[in-house]
Amino acid sequence: YLRSMWQRIQTLFMVLAIIALVLHLMLPTGTAEGNALFALDTVLAGIPPAFAIILTFFAITQFRNRKRQQQVNWISIAAIAVTYAIWLMSAERQLPDYAPDWGMYVPGFAALFLLIANYRIRKDQQLVDSMDRLR
Repeated sequence: YLRSMWQRIQTLFMVLAIIALVLHLMLPTGTAEGNALFALDTVLAGIPPAFAIILTFFAITQFRNRKRQQQVNWISIAAIAVTYAIWLMSAERQLPDYAPDWGMYVPGFAALFLLIANYRIRKDQQLVDSMDRLR
């Protein structure tokens, strides 16, 4: 069961997305007034990436149901978009000396990894469908 899950390349991309989201929660998202700002400084900013991490873990376990796996990944991508929306509206970002840091760019990589995973899931489904036609 676990071996077949890890043989798929899309699982690797989903794990990379999880790693990127965990890094987002741990790295500073910016600096203002000489202080490093983190996503977990406010509960609201930490909820969407945490939700995306949980959903992506769930998507990894759904490798036998490719359609559900893709849908869950799309919801994770939406949660990442919400992460950026919250960041754009944050009060800290409005400070005159605010400077974004690496932690704020990392969720974009997570979204990219999930898009690549969805592409690979779609390719797997096309391969399965073509094999079914040959029978």
